Amino acid sequence: MTSQSNPLRVGAAGQERRRHKRYEVEWNVNIEFDGEIYHVTVSDVSVSGALVLASSPPPIGEYLKLELPGYGWIGARIVHASDDFCGIEFTDPAKHRDSLARWLSQELVEGV
Repeated sequence: MTSQSNPLRVGAAGQERRRHKRYEVEWNVNIEFDGEIYHVTVSDVSVSGALVLASSPPPIGEYLKLELPGYGWIGARIVHASDDFCGIEFTDPAKHRDSLARWLSQELVEGV
């Protein structure tokens, strides 16, 4: 399943093009959805969104908050989902882009 706002782009020859570089990670984080906190795993992240591994993720179009340890809470929307994962895009990427990029570069360097 995909949404029109999915950041995945396909170019000529079927090559995948994304708006922002994605980084493979394995972070255990929290999401807040419908007033409840859930423990999930982020398997990739960029300055505009993330891929979240979760059993029974929220439906496409739903809004949630994602807690990135060391960064804080960030609002997001489900843009695609399956039985055990969902893709989210951050709801105000312009507000977070620079600080999230700095945090990601520090987190990825320190995490090596």
